[in-house]
Amino acid sequence: MGYTHYMRQSNEIDQETFDQISEDCRKVCEAADIPLAYEFNMVAKPVFGPDVIRFNGVGDDGHETFLVNRIDSLFCKTAHKPYDDVVCACMIVFNHYLGDKVKITSDGDNDDWDLGRELCEKVLGYGQEFVLD
Repeated sequence: MGYTHYMRQSNEIDQETFDQISEDCRKVCEAADIPLAYEFNMVAKPVFGPDVIRFNGVGDDGHETFLVNRIDSLFCKTAHKPYDDVVCACMIVFNHYLGDKVKITSDGDNDDWDLGRELCEKVLGYGQEFVLD
C-alpha cells in the first residue's frame, strides 16, 4: 500500500472540538512553509473548515489528499513527500484533542514523526509528547 498514516476515530467529533482541531491544523500548515493546495493538481487553497480539513502537496510533491471530516476515519498515503510533515502534525493535533478517542498508526516509526512533533511544539506549544503505539 505504500508509506501511509492511519487515524481511526471512535465516533463523530463534536463541533467545538473539531473547530479547535481545524484551526490548529491551519496554523501548523501555514507555519510549515511547504506549498499546499486543495489537491495536488489544483490551485485551490487547502480547506480548514467547520466540517472538513483537506490538503495535499503541490504537483510532484503531492500524493494522496489528507481529508478528514468530523465523522470518518482516514488514511493518507504520503509517499514521504514534503507534505508528510504537516500530515503528521495534523494527526498529532487530533491526538492532542481526542486522546484515546482516536487511534493513530503509521507505516513509519517514531523518528519519521519528529518534524511533525517539532512543528506542533513550535507553533502550538504541544506535540513533543506524542508517541506512536
